[in-house]
Amino acid sequence: MPTPISIDSAKMQSGKYRAFVDPPIIGIGDTPGDTVTWTNATTDKVTLWFPNGGRVFDPPPISSFSNFSNSLIDIPAGTARTLTIKGAGGRPGPDHGYYKYSVYCEQVRDFAQGNSEPGLHVP
Repeated sequence: MPTPISIDSAKMQSGKYRAFVDPPIIGIGDTPGDTVTWTNATTDKVTLWFPNGGRVFDPPPISSFSNFSNSLIDIPAGTARTLTIKGAGGRPGPDHGYYKYSVYCEQVRDFAQGNSEPGLHVP
């Protein structure tokens, strides 16, 4: 089943903006071919860094992408990026575990947070 994640910003009472990931922590299961989509609902680019993503996802079809540990995935304002859970075609599936990732938001010039640091767990 596809899993949607929204990256957005909100103005705090102090007048300063804060970026957040909703939901901040998700469980994605371990079904090969299912997808997770990060949608950028901010007014500027966000950058996703998922250092252990190769243990969970197939590499994204981005020409500048070399591997999860040292590559960043840019998500322009108003667009989305989808990653596919690995294991289709009889290949090994995702490694079970808990994985933290980071989202940097250009609009607020800071990292997005949820109620905690963004993360996902398999299964």
